Amino acid sequence: MAALLFGHGDNFSRILLWIFHSGVEDLVAIASGVTVFFLSGYYLGRRAGYAIIVKSKSKFFWGTRTAILSLIAAAIFGTLIWEIRFIIAGQASFFMVMFPSVLLIIVGLLPAIGAGAWLGNNIEKSGVSFIEKYQQN
Repeated sequence: MAALLFGHGDNFSRILLWIFHSGVEDLVAIASGVTVFFLSGYYLGRRAGYAIIVKSKSKFFWGTRTAILSLIAAAIFGTLIWEIRFIIAGQASFFMVMFPSVLLIIVGLLPAIGAGAWLGNNIEKSGVSFIEKYQQN
């Protein structure tokens, strides 16, 4: 990380504030990746909630599975949108397209596991409280 920040020819503030200096293509790719992340999280989260609450499956496995699959979907889709200009021009190789996706997945794997465990635990807690309220009525 330090080599990336300090070994670059640009000034330090430009590197840290790259989002404000990026083009429309970069912002579209980021927005599409975030959108896919939320949509896949919504869909997979509903399935995880059903598996954890109704079928009494493992909260850690299903929460982590949901977070990791959402991360993979967002990384691949966002990277493909970002690289589409190179693919159309015929300048992209498979390595050039997939390397950013793999890098995003590797960097995001540990936070996804932690967030997934937290998600599974929260799904189980909210499901138990919902069932208790439902049984009282």
